[in-house]
Amino acid sequence: MDSRASNLSNLSSERYGYDFVVATTQASINSDLRVFLSEEDQPVSYTCFCTDGEGEPTKMIGLEELLKLTDCVNPFEIPKGTPYKDPRVQKLFGVCFAVEIKMQIGRPPGIAPMDLLPIISLGESASNVKFTMWCSDVTVVELKPPGGWVSDGKWNVWSQPYGDPWYVHTKVNLTMAYLNEQLDTPYLNQHPRIKKRLKEALGNLSGTAFSLQQLLIDLDSAFLETAPTFKGIDDSDALAVLQKYFVKIYSDHAKDGLPLVAVTAVAQSADKSSLKLTAFEREVNPPIGSSGGRIEHPTSFQQSATTLNYLCAVNNHTLPGTASFDWNWVLPKDIDNMSGIIAVNRDTFAEHLRDELVALAAPYCIKPRCIITDQPKNWDNPVKFNVRLNPGQKPDTAHASGNEIFISYSKPGYEGRGHNGVTGKVFV
Repeated sequence: MDSRASNLSNLSSERYGYDFVVATTQASINSDLRVFLSEEDQPVSYTCFCTDGEGEPTKMIGLEELLKLTDCVNPFEIPKGTPYKDPRVQKLFGVCFAVEIKMQIGRPPGIAPMDLLPIISLGESASNVKFTMWCSDVTVVELKPPGGWVSDGKWNVWSQPYGDPWYVHTKVNLTMAYLNEQLDTPYLNQHPRIKKRLKEALGNLSGTAFSLQQLLIDLDSAFLETAPTFKGIDDSDALAVLQKYFVKIYSDHAKDGLPLVAVTAVAQSADKSSLKLTAFEREVNPPIGSSGGRIEHPTSFQQSATTLNYLCAVNNHTLPGTASFDWNWVLPKDIDNMSGIIAVNRDTFAEHLRDELVALAAPYCIKPRCIITDQPKNWDNPVKFNVRLNPGQKPDTAHASGNEIFISYSKPGYEGRGHNGVTGKVFV
């Protein structure tokens, strides 16, 4: 076996001590993100760049403002190779137009969903996650005025090739943020079916005070992992603008619309739950080999079984510090059948069972009382013994050990009489 399975888990070990763990596979997270990218109604963004006093394309404006400045000349309506002297191009030249980028987030045309590289690669830390930015459309237009090697000026247009898409690898954080009880977020408002399912799940907490927290892909923290290449763009000025601003445009466009990674309800007051979540931390569990150590160079198939783990404490227990697990919560061969796993610490579960069993055992925990009737003048029957039983007592001990729960109870009942030295004692 090239990896260790979750049946080797041992949350009750002193190394861990979490009350329960919720683990979600990277494959499952990417499945939801692929569905999001496949939605056809993603908005389109237009970002224009005009030159400053030094001729650098640093002035960023929107398409609406550009249309006002140029009497409604839309750069994306001008075909590639249009002469520099064309009136529309001249209008754009008059406002120092340099480059415009059209971007629509989504699944690139000519690529099946399962053929996309992972959108999220969890790696080894929730604060250093690889996020790949994909677009269904990226088009760049550029006005190259006369000068240098371009004597007559030039109008350039480049688009993402069909079946060979442009993409950018970034590093991002997974960040916790407050979520109101109305689930009022741009993504959930645009996806009422998902919002309804969440509300139904939260309905099970009726009568309980709780706070909601959402785990987000923090695109504000995004930075380039490697310098991106955009095949086909053969002009260094246009390429420089796209490389410099791609991440910012994508992040500004997508940060309010990306799916939530998770929603967590933390109880703020007593409720009827046996295991009431009161604290949690998150951690990434990379692929683990048969020796219990991390696989140094995992394949993409093995990486898909990487899990994002919620390490949870219940009933106001102290949450231990994070510790790496030496097993896989989900094996790679199971990722198509399992999105994740919930594991409850056997000691925590045993405590729950113990409390239930103590309540069931109480009627059988009996406190006896020995009653002696001493009649010294009645020589035929001088002493009478009786026992009064009082059930519903609390067991002396109740604890879990390994796979067993021990409940013990012992109580004597005693009475002594002064006549004839008669005493009585009863044990239960």
